[in-house]
Amino acid sequence: MKLRRAISALGMAFALSFGLMLVPAEAATVTINPRANAVEAGQILAAPDGSVFTITTYNAGLVDGQKSVTHTYVTGDTLRQTANKIVQAINADTDLQAIGVTATLGTGSNYTINSTSTSGTVYKQTTTGGGSNRLAIQQTLTIGGTVTVDDKLTLTIYDAGLVGGKEAVVYKPNTGDTLADIVIRLRNKINNSTSLSALNISAKVSPTDPNTLLIDSPTFDATEKFTSYSAVVKAGGTETMALGDFWGTNGGQTLSISGSVTVGDVVKFNVTNTDLPDLQKEVSYTVQAGDNLNKIRCGLRTAVNNDPDLAAIGVHATCAGGVLDVTTTSSQPTAFLDRALIVCTTVLTSPTQWPAAEKVKYCGSANITNALRMRTTLEEIGANSSTRTAYASDKLKAEGQFSVFLYHNHNEFYDSGQDFPWNFTNGPTKDQVNEIKDVIFPLYGSARRTILGYSTRNKLSLIFENAEDRLDPPGIEYAINHSIQHATAHEMGHQFSALDGDIATGATFTLAWQRDLEGMGFARSCKYNAHAANTEPPQPLVYDGIFTGALAADRTFVCGGDGNGFGGPNPLVVLGTRYPYFSQFNTKPVNELPREELFSEWFAWRAGFPDYIASDGSLRDGSNQVFETSQALSCTFVYINDRFDFGQDPAGGGGYSYPHSDTQTAVFSCSDGSTTVHDNPGT
Repeated sequence: MKLRRAISALGMAFALSFGLMLVPAEAATVTINPRANAVEAGQILAAPDGSVFTITTYNAGLVDGQKSVTHTYVTGDTLRQTANKIVQAINADTDLQAIGVTATLGTGSNYTINSTSTSGTVYKQTTTGGGSNRLAIQQTLTIGGTVTVDDKLTLTIYDAGLVGGKEAVVYKPNTGDTLADIVIRLRNKINNSTSLSALNISAKVSPTDPNTLLIDSPTFDATEKFTSYSAVVKAGGTETMALGDFWGTNGGQTLSISGSVTVGDVVKFNVTNTDLPDLQKEVSYTVQAGDNLNKIRCGLRTAVNNDPDLAAIGVHATCAGGVLDVTTTSSQPTAFLDRALIVCTTVLTSPTQWPAAEKVKYCGSANITNALRMRTTLEEIGANSSTRTAYASDKLKAEGQFSVFLYHNHNEFYDSGQDFPWNFTNGPTKDQVNEIKDVIFPLYGSARRTILGYSTRNKLSLIFENAEDRLDPPGIEYAINHSIQHATAHEMGHQFSALDGDIATGATFTLAWQRDLEGMGFARSCKYNAHAANTEPPQPLVYDGIFTGALAADRTFVCGGDGNGFGGPNPLVVLGTRYPYFSQFNTKPVNELPREELFSEWFAWRAGFPDYIASDGSLRDGSNQVFETSQALSCTFVYINDRFDFGQDPAGGGGYSYPHSDTQTAVFSCSDGSTTVHDNPGT
């Protein structure tokens, strides 16, 4: 599916994550050599008593992707002294030192912040107490060569706030002009432009080089975007125009190829640009017999230059000098990444149905067919039909503000959290990703692979096509045990429980569950002979146990090939080993199973989505039919039905009888004040 999104240059620029390609250890690898980071120009404009200045640095190499440095104004300090103390605070921070962030005091109350990090670095400032601290990204434009009258020099400024997204600043040298004069004329044209001034874009001559122009544009502090530039001298012109080389300007990028050459390996990298289909394009080369590193470089060059999508945005590559050089003439910032972006796409099949269209997305390499299964499942739950859950569906539609995401696996979910506080891929934020990881790993440990979905309390739900986990040993994947439909309904059970007061952990549901467990502990699993020992000659009187006729997930009868087996193991053992949901926790006693999970399984079954086994979504008979075909869990069954259909909280009370000898029949009774469930074997 091809996507075109209106994504700001800000989002794309900060997609950068330079480093080694994730390819097999013995393969040739691509190292993306970083461009220099942008320089931030700062200036303290006001500092009354009570002012507090905070500068936050954003960089993927920092813990949580960011670090804040704060300075409280000292009474009596000048603006220059205040700026200098901010500089000192930045330079004293060991975390910022580790990624190469430094600050320098300039003239007056001006200062600059620079970074040598291999990841993109920018900054935000916040000021309280009446102080004023201006930050701007500073681009350089150096004019060189020799001056020729009437040559045409064009600086194009790209910004979303400009009409048409750009504005050209043009100057033709006059007789007697020097290179420094050209810089001054371009400065004046920028500062005299009402449209550029409205965006706080300004220019000044560098105090250290009269042939260099410093162009300041607002940092993403307020605008959450970047201003980018291109510079061109007309064909045959004798002047040169050199923009500063950082990731906001589409400067040339150098990629190094190193490592072992292994036939059949795929060496690759990604090009990202908002004008590309799906925002990105993979460039790859498969190593051939007889190749060396240079042939791999040139193979990638050819792949770049033969790609029509990359040609459309002006990307071109060369493989001379032992490196792969890539350039672009695109007006949009272009980045080169060591991995693909995890983009989340809205499932737009029924935008008027519940949930709202923008609340249902599939991410990364997830399959569109499974995304449609997820979307359809949600709509069926919300349809409030006679076969489903009226009260629960109304509750979800009326109060549910969460989003539902389908991922191919856990790896892509972990990779989708962004390093910064904006989220241009339309997926969960980095904070949400970390929150879920922090909860799941300590809870489930090595059982992590078995989790095919996760919900937070009325925030979001995640569904996975499989449960592959990056922490697993290589080659080990969990055999899919739940279909997309069932997993989606299961997670909606969690959301309904949260919306309705966390009923999965409520006292009434807990009581019903405990009654079922106690009764099952004494009940017979399969058919049994009650009176054979008391008659002469023996006259077998056969009675049904609670799993008679029930099918396990493997489509075999729990009580034998025809369901007529006698005796059988303890019902609690059967419950923990023969049904998919309970099997996930078969190392735990059944009475320690998480009730939240039990509740969500009940919801999935009650909503009409019994557990599936086949990965293609086809029903496997017997899957979790403990809920339907056995007499077990009768109290829980009554509670769930009443709660889902009517929103009632069934009262406790009533009894739960069970067969505990050969002379008694099995009577299961769980009273909610109006309903009693009975099963009387042998009658």
